[in-house]
Amino acid sequence: MPAQKENLTPALPGDGGSGISSDRLQAVARGDNVPTEVHQSVFEARPVLKINAFSLWYGTKQVIHNISMPIPRNQVTALVGPSGCGKSTLLRSVNRMNDLIQNVQVTGDMQLNGDSIYDSRMDVIDLRKRMGMVFQKPNPFPMSIFENVVYALRIDGEKNRSVLEEVCEISLRGAALWDEVKDCLNDSALKLSGGQQQRLCIARAVAAEPEVLLLDEPCSALDPIATGKIEDLIQELRGRYSVLMVTHNMQQASRASDYTAFMYLGRLIEYGPTSDIFTNPVLQETESYVTGRFG
Repeated sequence: MPAQKENLTPALPGDGGSGISSDRLQAVARGDNVPTEVHQSVFEARPVLKINAFSLWYGTKQVIHNISMPIPRNQVTALVGPSGCGKSTLLRSVNRMNDLIQNVQVTGDMQLNGDSIYDSRMDVIDLRKRMGMVFQKPNPFPMSIFENVVYALRIDGEKNRSVLEEVCEISLRGAALWDEVKDCLNDSALKLSGGQQQRLCIARAVAAEPEVLLLDEPCSALDPIATGKIEDLIQELRGRYSVLMVTHNMQQASRASDYTAFMYLGRLIEYGPTSDIFTNPVLQETESYVTGRFG
């Protein structure tokens, strides 16, 4: 992909072809096509995932509109925007969880390390093994802490106890949970606090060595102390995993991510390095959202 700004959609009528609208959000609300502002540096990063002209409908209602964006490898990318803007829908499209919903239709494609996610030959079960998914509410399995972490390895037929123990420790250390649970690995995971359960879910996800780690508002059900620990953990994951994260918390996005994409009503409005999005965005609409003037 060339290292230049990509014109993803036509400019608004009457803007002289500049691609800059006086109020893009009103234009989006009217259903007009608007250009996406993608910073040049996004295209200079090596992508792990490419989203290409992707649209999604629930029945007759279109909820994702022609989104194209590369997701940089071994970086944290945050999807932000008001509630109902399509962030979680886009995230769940990456591992095709929306396939489970009736009357879903999609156009466009996504590519994971060059493999088409929406190709008819794609094995969806295999696809989901290549990704780790952590949801808003912690969902540990009703089994021991140890068995939660090594679950993916068990499914793949790994029986070597020493291998399982090594992966368990490495994953729990990576999730900053080892010191808290190392003496009770055989206890039920359901006995852990909410914050510990969420870190356990992250440990379970990274144990499978995913190509992409998907986090869907991982702190929304947690108290401030637990949230702080999850944010610290995300910081630790930077550079080692490719993370795509949905968050409604602007401070969290600014602290924890390398790149930020601002979405509105199913459209990608602006996408660039987090430092630029929060301190020097191209669009006034982006600045208004990240500074809390609306949303």
